[in-house]
Amino acid sequence: MVHRSAPVLTVGVDRAAVETALCGSGLWCPAPGCGRRLAPWGSARERSVRGAGQLTPRRARCTGCRRTHVLLPASVLLRRADAVTVIGAALLAR
Repeated sequence: MVHRSAPVLTVGVDRAAVETALCGSGLWCPAPGCGRRLAPWGSARERSVRGAGQLTPRRARCTGCRRTHVLLPASVLLRRADAVTVIGAALLAR
């Protein structure tokens, strides 16, 4: 079985503001050639991120191409177990 992850879209750190933008037609599909409105579509899996605690990112679905996208807060990086602040502190300490 091949597991394909949903494309990730980095959004703001304020969850309420992101939810308002998502429900109010303020987020758009980043897929090439699409650009249609994103609509709420549940949540991605819960994960533990050092420096951010437990995180359950929001998921959205494009009203045009029907792809789903994970809305990842700007305070964490894609495929990293550490928050941006933890990575930044490690770089400064180095």
